Amino acid sequence: GYNVAAAALIGSYAPGFVLVVQPADLPHLAAWVGSVPSWNPDEIDVLIDAAGVAEHNPTQMGNYLAHAINGSIPSHHPWRSVTLYSWSAPKDHGPLSVGRNNVDRRDWLTWLQARTQVPFQLDFSDSGHVHPSLDEVPGYAMANATVSVRYAVDNRWIIHKGVQTSGPNGIQMTAQYKGHA
Repeated sequence: GYNVAAAALIGSYAPGFVLVVQPADLPHLAAWVGSVPSWNPDEIDVLIDAAGVAEHNPTQMGNYLAHAINGSIPSHHPWRSVTLYSWSAPKDHGPLSVGRNNVDRRDWLTWLQARTQVPFQLDFSDSGHVHPSLDEVPGYAMANATVSVRYAVDNRWIIHKGVQTSGPNGIQMTAQYKGHA
């Protein structure tokens, strides 16, 4: 049902569409697109969703993704573009020191590794969302949360970790954000 509804919107806002595919599904991509007569591969932007790579070694993950891509997408592929999407938000800021911290951007480093092994232009996409770990009960985590901001630069996150907003040594959230900026 979703595919039918989405297909009805193709070309409504701009030519073509983005097709999101998991690395494990890459071997089936061409056949699946070929089974839909109205889809033209040269109007499709393929977005390979590698998901969270924060806990992976960027060299190993990049090698794995390049292998998966090269085994499924020919060097003269029919797609409008091919993009590797991933994210590497740190699981938590607990181990970081108060103040400025530099943390590797494993999503960027993974893409850098993969793109050198792929014989066509492999674009990059990321998102800076929060790590989805649910290891801690949300109430406990929120009660002990600190005011932190993060900025993405090429190879790393710059994370400025604040302090708690309550308690005898707490500092108001607005004051901390101003200080971080």
